[in-house]
Amino acid sequence: MAHSIQSVGERFEILKDLDLLILTGMMVQQVKAKPDRFASLQDFAEGWHRCRTSYGPGCIHLALDQIASDASTKTEFLDLLSEVERRLAVLGPRLDAATVNRCWGVRGVEFYDCETSRLVSPLQKLRALVEGG
Repeated sequence: MAHSIQSVGERFEILKDLDLLILTGMMVQQVKAKPDRFASLQDFAEGWHRCRTSYGPGCIHLALDQIASDASTKTEFLDLLSEVERRLAVLGPRLDAATVNRCWGVRGVEFYDCETSRLVSPLQKLRALVEGG
């Protein structure tokens, strides 16, 4: 299983690509659905979308250094993570493979059933990186 490194300054986390692909899919959906609320994240969401459409193992880059360096962008990103976490809670304890592949699938990657609790930890790690940055 591939992993990608997410960093802010000298701090970093190594996260599973499969988790990041699902989460970035959810993040892009939320940013596009609420462009006024996440105005400063529009360009980042385009970059996340490009990472997903041209996905290669270990190459997911969320640009957390840039996000953490601007107060309003940082606040919006933290709000976005909270919104994704709330959405995971609404989706229930398990995401079936068909839903994951239909809603957040990536060409060339096959997803399987996924416990939503598994996705909370990487969200928390992303939050900690950006809050501390």
